[in-house]
Amino acid sequence: MKRMKFERLQKVVGILVILFLVIIAGLAIFSGYSADHRSESAELYFISATNHVGSEYRKIEAAPPEEMAQQILEELKIGPKTEGFFPAIPEELNISVTSVQNGQAEVDLGKEYYSLDNVSEVIFRSTVVWSLTSLDFIDRVHFTVEGRELLRTNGEAFGVMDRNTIKIDGEISAENTEYAVLYLYFANENYTDLQIEERIVEINTNLAKENTIIEQLLLGPEDAHCRSTIASDVQLREITTTSDGICYVNLSQDFLTKTIANEYLTIYSIVNSLCSLDNVDKVQFLIEGKRMDLLNGRIDISQPFSATADVSALIAADNASGEK
Repeated sequence: MKRMKFERLQKVVGILVILFLVIIAGLAIFSGYSADHRSESAELYFISATNHVGSEYRKIEAAPPEEMAQQILEELKIGPKTEGFFPAIPEELNISVTSVQNGQAEVDLGKEYYSLDNVSEVIFRSTVVWSLTSLDFIDRVHFTVEGRELLRTNGEAFGVMDRNTIKIDGEISAENTEYAVLYLYFANENYTDLQIEERIVEINTNLAKENTIIEQLLLGPEDAHCRSTIASDVQLREITTTSDGICYVNLSQDFLTKTIANEYLTIYSIVNSLCSLDNVDKVQFLIEGKRMDLLNGRIDISQPFSATADVSALIAADNASGEK
């Protein structure tokens, strides 16, 4: 009898020890979780009616990483408290955080994503990446659409995005700052064609977007697969666009002789970038305020240029004529 009581006592003690260990382990996990993932003040980014980006802070409650990231997406969908700004995530778009590991958030989108226009896509990706990476434990974001890689129009995967690959110029603060999407054309790695780079930059309201585009082209590409098209010595003197859609770009004397690679890359890098604006149809080059005949002594720049999607053909023909 005593033996049976002793065995029962052993079982009870054993169960109590196990329960105690489980409780201690749970407290330890909760303590570690609370320390690493307490509530945070995240910076959320929204869009204005004129395609400008602004930000505001929002408190995100403590939860597992995926849930905190999902809270940000839900807050982005709800929209800003700032008048004049709106959500960059369409209400009908399904979007969810599937995992957060080693600083990378996996975000899966519904097929509705492909109904967005180009500008909306750029702003959507930028606002999501910058909002999620405002959390201390997220450094980068990887997008999929219904489980498949998000692809560019040329079929290439976007891959992982962070605040360097999706650039919003300047220090982002809690103040509602205006930003705009620019489409900048740089040379590809082989200098055989132009490649577009989408960039969100801070717009100086005292300057026209045309001015900002030239400034950004002079700074050079941020994409590692692109190359500069304008020599660093070239300076912008003045830029104006008339009511008939002609943009007059007044550059320093260095533009005539200090070109990079083929001159067509330099010309259409500027022309295509400026003509991406709604108010610009053609570009007229001026040198020190005067209309000139030839660039680098061989290409006529006396008349306005229209944008072209076939720069590679012009370069190939130019190279062929030079070999004869």
